[in-house]
Amino acid sequence: MSKSLRAELLLVLLTVIWGGTFVVIKTGLRDASPLLFLSLRFGIALLVGLAVWFVPLRSTLSRGLSRRSALHGVVLGVLMFGGYGSQTFGLKYTTVAKSSLFTYSFALVTPVLQYLIARKRLAAGNLVGLAVVVAGMYLFTSPAGGSLNLGDWVTLGGAVVYAFYIVYLDRYASEGDPVVLTLLQFATTAALALAASLLLERPRLVWSAQLLLGLGYLSVLGSVVAVYVMSRFQKDTTPTKAVILYALEPIFAVAFGSLILREELKPRMLLGGLLILAGVLASELWTSRRQLPLEKRRDESLH
Repeated sequence: MSKSLRAELLLVLLTVIWGGTFVVIKTGLRDASPLLFLSLRFGIALLVGLAVWFVPLRSTLSRGLSRRSALHGVVLGVLMFGGYGSQTFGLKYTTVAKSSLFTYSFALVTPVLQYLIARKRLAAGNLVGLAVVVAGMYLFTSPAGGSLNLGDWVTLGGAVVYAFYIVYLDRYASEGDPVVLTLLQFATTAALALAASLLLERPRLVWSAQLLLGLGYLSVLGSVVAVYVMSRFQKDTTPTKAVILYALEPIFAVAFGSLILREELKPRMLLGGLLILAGVLASELWTSRRQLPLEKRRDESLH
């Protein structure tokens, strides 16, 4: 087996794992309130990450951690909390299919924010992709397909926050150690989620085997293992193939939601979902230079 084929098969396996995270979160919310669940998820990811990356972390910290690097990690953690907090809260009220597709739409917002904040030129495909996604969302969320509810709006807001995360990750990632940056994000997200849980919701936690398995899946496979596999194997395939492979994530999420949770998918919703995917892919692939926010997203965490 060639290096590129092995890498691509592993990336496909990761999209299966990431697609499954939506179902795991949805079922986990039966036993825990959203923000407390999020705090536990990233708290465990932090502990696992500290154990796995102890040696490189100790080496980095022995040379000293600059205030600038620490600030970058905290800022990214705040944005991560906004994105994942919105997604987790939204899944309490919306379906796995809507959550996965609306979350994936962050890739369409990212080039616009890169233009506004970093002055990176917009490609024609970004505008074409936007038009296609708007058409797809109309079909997917029209009364015939299932109108927007509170969870949908919160998830869409979280996708915008996550687009900001991608833009600032693009600016900060090259300036600091990736292990330290990742662990600071985990720590900040866990702390903010815990504080928000105490202030904004009535914390609820019912320990069960299902909850523990779900937290383990999200923290170990969806976060720590994902970071390692992406860092180790993504370079062995092409950027274009990577973007196409990542588009499988919402497809797997929709499939799992339908098969495991028995969520209904009407023909109009399926067509809308396909248009959303097509629009995002057009925006990602139709560009004159290498601008791959999806890849940058995966390198630092996180599903």
